[in-house]
Amino acid sequence: MYYLAPPRDAYGSPQPGPWFFGNVACGPDRRPGSEQSCSGSYDVRLFAKYGSATGRVEYATNQPVADGWVVASELFNPDERYVVRTDGAGNYTFTKTDTAQLPVLPPDQAHPSTPSPASNNWGLPVFGDGGRPGTGIYVFSGGPVVCPENPQSRMVIVRSSQATEVDLRSSGADCDGCPLPAIPGFTDPVAQWFEDEATAGRDPVDRQHLTADMYAALQCFEAAVVAAGGAPSITSAYRPTEYQRHLYMVWRLSRAIPWLSREDRQRCRQLIADVQREMARHGLAPGRPVAAAHSAHEDGEAFDADPALPAGVDLVALAAACGLSQPVANDPVHFERTGRSR
Repeated sequence: MYYLAPPRDAYGSPQPGPWFFGNVACGPDRRPGSEQSCSGSYDVRLFAKYGSATGRVEYATNQPVADGWVVASELFNPDERYVVRTDGAGNYTFTKTDTAQLPVLPPDQAHPSTPSPASNNWGLPVFGDGGRPGTGIYVFSGGPVVCPENPQSRMVIVRSSQATEVDLRSSGADCDGCPLPAIPGFTDPVAQWFEDEATAGRDPVDRQHLTADMYAALQCFEAAVVAAGGAPSITSAYRPTEYQRHLYMVWRLSRAIPWLSREDRQRCRQLIADVQREMARHGLAPGRPVAAAHSAHEDGEAFDADPALPAGVDLVALAAACGLSQPVANDPVHFERTGRSR
């Protein structure tokens, strides 16, 4: 039920250093056939590879969709689809209480019905390294028929052992809408301020919420760029979580659009225009990834910069002199403190 593998970064590369710590000692073992024995203990926190979703499905008239269906499709793997029924009040849940019934788990013949507490909130696969909460991005749609292209579909992040609430509304119409969800709005006023600043053409650079060490490194970087005859051009620093997720959703949608059929492109023409506008507004590019579950920007431990430097100036060496590096592949504007705990 759990991941047990070395932690990896967003590109699948193992992260260096010990993952778990404990008071364990190993030494020679004099027992026949044994080379060594170990004693001691670990205190390890692991995260499940399943999450769940619950909610209610209603018609536009606020009446429940009784005995209907809800489909959860993994965003970039449409074959990963899970379906549950709604009850008489339109409620549904993807939580399972029998591990033999969990998706993508073959039944255990020796234990065909292993109880699993409903409080585990297991039902939909999520993906992670086990050392932090796993996540899965699903498109939920619901109605009186199985319709993954329902115009009221919602894209939601499902997390390890959490029951994400996803309420849906259904027009009962045929599947003739855009199969991709709309860009989510904001509920956090701070994140909304960041978006308003970007809309006005002003880069929302929040230095105030950087850590003290990161702020000092940023000041060192700016001074070094100026001393080299360049211009620092800091474009981003601290970002609130909801704003970071907004950027990630826009980027993921930009990656999904090229896979649409010609017919779906026509249905999604307004969304495509919205995504293109958001990508340009935030300076995003399909080939430049945005952190998925968590970003160092949210911790106040990163900034983005696109400095203008004279020919021959080594940006990597200049950043290193201030204790900075660029650890994210394909993201040349992203800087973090070298060797910080990620």
